[in-house]
Amino acid sequence: MALAEYACHVLPAFLPAECAALCAAHSVDAFFSAGPPLFDVFRQDHVDSGSEPWSALSAAAQDAHERLTRVYRSKCRLPPQPRRAAQSSHHPHLLAQSPGAVLLAALDAPLITRYPCHRDNEDLLREEYGALLGDPALGDAASLHALVRTAPLPGNIRRLQENALDAISQRCQRQARVRRTKHVCLLCERRGHRGKPRLCSKTFRVVCQACEDDAASIAAIDMVGRIVTVQGRQLVLAPCCATVQEYAGNGRDLLPGPCSHVVGKADPSHQQPAHHGSAARKPRVACAICESQALPRGHETLDHVAARMATVHLCHRHTPPEEWLRRCANLRQFERACVEWDAKVRAAHRRG
Repeated sequence: MALAEYACHVLPAFLPAECAALCAAHSVDAFFSAGPPLFDVFRQDHVDSGSEPWSALSAAAQDAHERLTRVYRSKCRLPPQPRRAAQSSHHPHLLAQSPGAVLLAALDAPLITRYPCHRDNEDLLREEYGALLGDPALGDAASLHALVRTAPLPGNIRRLQENALDAISQRCQRQARVRRTKHVCLLCERRGHRGKPRLCSKTFRVVCQACEDDAASIAAIDMVGRIVTVQGRQLVLAPCCATVQEYAGNGRDLLPGPCSHVVGKADPSHQQPAHHGSAARKPRVACAICESQALPRGHETLDHVAARMATVHLCHRHTPPEEWLRRCANLRQFERACVEWDAKVRAAHRRG
C-alpha cells in the first residue's frame, strides 16, 4: 500500500512525462484517480491514535488493497473506450441537463416560495425555475431546492447548543467547528441515497466519495439555531453531546444533561463497517480532550466540581508523562497538563 500510494502521488506530480507514457501504454488512468481517495479513507477510518493493533490495520489494509485491485482489473485492463463526439452544438439543452449544470444553476438561483398551487401541480414549479434561469432544461433545479429545508429553533435552544460547543471549544476550537457543521451531498440525496463526505488530504476540501470526489456538490450547513430537514429526515444539533442527531421527538432531543447518543461520527454514512467474521467490537472510548480513539488504560483524578473520583481516558497524543499527572490536584489541572503536553510535542516536531 505504501508503494502504491507513493506511485499515485509522485508520478503525476513530479514525473509527468513518465506518467503520461505509462498511461498511454497500459491505460492505468483509473489507478491514479481512484487510488488516493482509497488511501485517505483508510487513514481516516482506521488510524486514530497510531497505536492500533497491527492485526486490525492489516485487515483494513487488505480490504483497501482488494478494492484497488478490483479497480485495476475492471477499468485499467480494458481497452480505452472511444470518446463520444460533443453534441452541445446540435443539442444545446443536453449540456444543461447534466447534473453538474443543474447543480450550479440551483446554487446560483434564488429560492422560489412554494404555494398550494405548486403542491397540486409539480410541473408548474419546474416551469417557473426554467423561466427564472432562462432555460427550460434547468427547471430541475426545483428538485434540488426541495431536498434541504431549514426552520429556526427558539432562542433558549440555540443558547444551549452554543454552551455545549463552548465547552468543546475550550479544548479544541477546530473540533467545535466540525461539530456544528453538517455536510450534505446534494447530488447523492437527489439520487435517493446518502453521500459519503470526507476530507481530501490533497485539497483540504470536503468532497463526496460517492460522486467521484466532487466538492461542488457538498453543502455545508451550520446546525446552530436551526433544525434541518433532508429528504424527510429531521436533523438537529443535540445540546447534550454537541453532535448532529436525527430528531426523534422524545422530549430529550433538545435538552442538556445525560446523553444517550454515541459520541463520535453520528451520521450512519460515516460509520465504519464491521469486519466480516470478527466478533462484536468493544464500545469506542473517546479521548477526554480531542474525542479521538482513547487508549485502554484510564487515569484516576479528582473531579472537584462533582466531588468524586473520575476515570479519564486519553489518546496517545494527549497522554503526558506520569510525573506531569502526579502534580495535578484536580480535573482542571489534569486537562491543562494534557493540553500543554500536546503543545510541547507539536513545538518539538516543528523545530525538527
